[in-house]
Amino acid sequence: MIQETPPLRESFTRCIPSYSSKNEYKTRYNLPEWIPVTNMSHNQSVFELERMCPKPWRYRSSRDLDTLSSEGFYSTYDGGGFVADLGYNINAALKVINELQENNWIDEFSVAVFVEFTIFNPSSSLFSVTKCLYERSPTGGVAFSRSVKTLTLYHASSNNFQKFVEVCQLLFMVIIVFFVINEAYKIYKKKKKYFRGFWNWVELLQILTAFSSVVIYFLKAKYTSSFVKKVRNNPFETSSADYIVLWSMVEIYVLSFLIFIVTMKFLRLIRFNRHVCQMMGTLARAVRPLVSYFVVFVSAVLAYTQLAFLLFSSTMGPYSSFFNSLRAVLQMLLGGKMFFYEIKSVNGLLGPLFVFLYMFTMTFILLNMFLAILNESYWEVVDSPENDFNNADLGHFMIAYIRRNVRLLGRRFVKSLKKQFQGKMFPRKHDRKELEKLIPNEPERKESVNKLCPIASMESLADEEDEDDTKNPLENAEDSDDNECLDSGNITLSLLSIDESYESEEDDYLETLLQHVKSAAQTAEFRQGAPPLRPIVETVV
Repeated sequence: MIQETPPLRESFTRCIPSYSSKNEYKTRYNLPEWIPVTNMSHNQSVFELERMCPKPWRYRSSRDLDTLSSEGFYSTYDGGGFVADLGYNINAALKVINELQENNWIDEFSVAVFVEFTIFNPSSSLFSVTKCLYERSPTGGVAFSRSVKTLTLYHASSNNFQKFVEVCQLLFMVIIVFFVINEAYKIYKKKKKYFRGFWNWVELLQILTAFSSVVIYFLKAKYTSSFVKKVRNNPFETSSADYIVLWSMVEIYVLSFLIFIVTMKFLRLIRFNRHVCQMMGTLARAVRPLVSYFVVFVSAVLAYTQLAFLLFSSTMGPYSSFFNSLRAVLQMLLGGKMFFYEIKSVNGLLGPLFVFLYMFTMTFILLNMFLAILNESYWEVVDSPENDFNNADLGHFMIAYIRRNVRLLGRRFVKSLKKQFQGKMFPRKHDRKELEKLIPNEPERKESVNKLCPIASMESLADEEDEDDTKNPLENAEDSDDNECLDSGNITLSLLSIDESYESEEDDYLETLLQHVKSAAQTAEFRQGAPPLRPIVETVV
């Protein structure tokens, strides 16, 4: 029986399967030109094998190299492989590359070639970990990708700034402990009711995220320390910074999520602002129209994504798959790279037409629809009489309350300073002219001098000879026919003292007394020639 040879066999001299971790070549020791060392005896030592097989021809696993798996364009590659160190200068690198080329180190079975190096800038204390990947598909195509990660592993060289960073880190850990104690006390007090509140779960998530960031920081510091020690011990040994990059990225993600939680809590705090209340009311009213709009928006994006995939997938990398096309389309909408000239080179007519129709539909039509929905809901919220923003009113009250207390504390502080330095630097003197303006009559002035001081203080208002007057001084003031002590100067000083006491104590009795004295000052029982009531500062006593 004669077996016929397939016609395509003459065109393709080899058949290589796609890469996978199962069919990866993992022979431990090889001679140059990929001759495996299989007949190893028990008497042969590791030193003899390493002398026979140069370093680039020995397989090393990911555990030996302290590396992680890498995702490429065609596949995901394990961290193990054959490593060739190029040295620290161009002459040594060229020498190693020539030796590898002579011995066919990269052959037709090579699937991926990684070029890795780490750069350190002492002036800025920044590490840049660079990884370039060259992939080859089973059919012969080549794809290139790169990754550059710049990390801050050391603090700045300034000692003052380094101390400041350490203080901030210590303060951050103290705040975490405080939050843990606070939430533990709340759980102890409320028990099961604590877990029914949404913002209580947010607090727990915030504590867990903050604690995770601290743990990740120490893990990153551990791998950084081991990496630096390894480089210092042997600069020519292969050193990988994959774990440092991994934990640095995880730390950034965790801290970003923590900042997001803190921002949400801050937005909850500023809900007392009237504009924020209007914004929340606008979003609440626009929920149903926005759901309908979202369906239209997603349908339009998916339609243009499918069109871009059908038109440009065969020639352009950003549109090589449906998900890559979706990412490129959304990136174009957000103002990213449009690849306009690449699209135009693929198809001079359909390419520019696709970009124009997509931008016109998304920006001029759908974006304006979104703004119109929000604008209509906003004016409904503003014009609606049913909207009573209690949170905004409470916010105004809080601001007014804080301002009033701050102003009151300032007055008390200035008053205490005046009392301390009044008798020492500026002794108090009797001003006869001020008293003559208030009381022109000489006999009445002499008689009222002795009565001004007792009525100028709240203690003197409470001290009366009669016990009934002490219980209810307001009724006694109304029924009394003797108005010798009720002159304009007395009422002016009394108003000043009552105002200050009212601001400091906020007593109901003082408020009633203040209103009574102010109304009594407007009656016709007082002298007609007295000047208008006004506060007297440092006047005759």
